[in-house]
Amino acid sequence: MVAVLRPRKVARKNESTIQRQQRLLHRHISPHWGRQRSADLRSQGMPNWNGVLCYRHSGLQGLLHVPKFVNWLEQEHTGDNCTVTDCLACALRSLSEVYWWSPPPTTDIQREAIRKALVRIDVVASRLGWYTSTRHPNQHQDAEEQIHWLLLTLQTQLPPAASSTLSSLFTIDLLSTITCGDRTSTRRKCGHRSTTSETQLNLQLNIPPSAKSNNAHPRLTSYITTSLHETLTSYTCASCTSDAPKRRIYTITNAAPILIVQQKRFAVNPHTGRTSKLTHHVAFSEWLDLSSHADDASEEVKYRLVSVVNHAGGLGAGHYKTLAKGPDTKWWDINDDVVRRGTLKDAVQPGGKWTPYLLIYERVERCVAS
Repeated sequence: MVAVLRPRKVARKNESTIQRQQRLLHRHISPHWGRQRSADLRSQGMPNWNGVLCYRHSGLQGLLHVPKFVNWLEQEHTGDNCTVTDCLACALRSLSEVYWWSPPPTTDIQREAIRKALVRIDVVASRLGWYTSTRHPNQHQDAEEQIHWLLLTLQTQLPPAASSTLSSLFTIDLLSTITCGDRTSTRRKCGHRSTTSETQLNLQLNIPPSAKSNNAHPRLTSYITTSLHETLTSYTCASCTSDAPKRRIYTITNAAPILIVQQKRFAVNPHTGRTSKLTHHVAFSEWLDLSSHADDASEEVKYRLVSVVNHAGGLGAGHYKTLAKGPDTKWWDINDDVVRRGTLKDAVQPGGKWTPYLLIYERVERCVAS
């Protein structure tokens, strides 16, 4: 008998009703490529007709390699009866359909179809207010800001059900706990705990200037711990009124199926006030285990890398490209409309002038053989 891997049902001891509803919103969206996405489909390039749209196209390529996002586009918004003017979901769905065209047509036909779909997205984005006095169509923009804007705009335009499902795919729910460990007048520890809930669309990591330690590069996981464990220098305890520094710890109460990790590589010179880009290597791997940060100690929170958006150049300029894993499980190096075979090593250790900026992971549920 052949063993079949099936998702294991994991009891979540401390899960609230709201958290359970959030988790079940996306249960019907498959995390796998459907049969129509045959293994011989390969990643496609995107033309950068004005020389600056790599910031948008690299992010789109990163998202289009996440099967759960592609399946959401196809299942939640068919577009057949859409009455939304300048619907961004319809434009993205059209791009997804020609990007993963199966069976693929001739190369020229597919390239032209992708170009037309991208032009439509640009027109829709312009009408919906992406371009402003500070965001000119012919200026280099930030890839993370574009993805963030796209997701928020989709949630605003879509009907409540589809919007809620999309939100559940990317939203990380965090519980902030601040514990006062100061001693009172009776020499007892105060112990007062203050908790608040927060939500994020991605995990933003401030990467500080750093050098190798013991001949090893700093690791992504250490920066994640630093971002979730903070020291507050100006917080007054509501119980004992102490304003001494306190520790704030974030725990994950609801882990997103799709996790976008942004490495914020900006440093400000204290003497000149000028901002520069940090390019030192931060070590990360195909697998990311956040189980130690889960609010429920029994919950397994593991992710697998799907795509990486790399940047070359300085702030306000430069170029983006994407390393992504396709339905064929192979890695592809996508630089505008040039596509070549890549490897997992290329994704986690790009080398040269390239610096990983956005890491896109998909959550992996625990499986058991049956």
